[in-house]
Amino acid sequence: MNRVNIVAVGGIKEKFFKDAIAEYSKRLHAFAYLNFIEIDEKAHKEISPKIESETLDLMKVLSKLKGNKYLLDIKGQLVNSQQFAQILSSEMDATFVIGGSDGVSRSIEQSITSTLSLGKITLPHQLCRVVLIEQIYRGFMIASGRAYHK
Repeated sequence: MNRVNIVAVGGIKEKFFKDAIAEYSKRLHAFAYLNFIEIDEKAHKEISPKIESETLDLMKVLSKLKGNKYLLDIKGQLVNSQQFAQILSSEMDATFVIGGSDGVSRSIEQSITSTLSLGKITLPHQLCRVVLIEQIYRGFMIASGRAYHK
């Protein structure tokens, strides 16, 4: 069975986001083991040290995970749902990384396989997690030939 990791800076605060994530997590159990790893958001007066500290924490986690690692970034490769399904179906282990609200340091490039974009709009980080997990579910549904995707 596939293993999907979602590594993100910060936590989920709003109940409606938690509920949506719980629902898609439940649906995903048929396709993959899902693992959420949260990195503490740093409190720095200056943005640069905050980004560097969060990136170092992300890189420590990523070094322990198997498979390809994808950073989500608005400047990344734009993929549609079918392409996303191909990524998921071609791997046993995949990790998706959501950086902090101020971004990540370029030093993370040594720890990731590729940078992907879920679209050209800016999403709040908590909403990005919901969109990501829904797209992971949609991708597995497409790959399995089921009718969820329209």
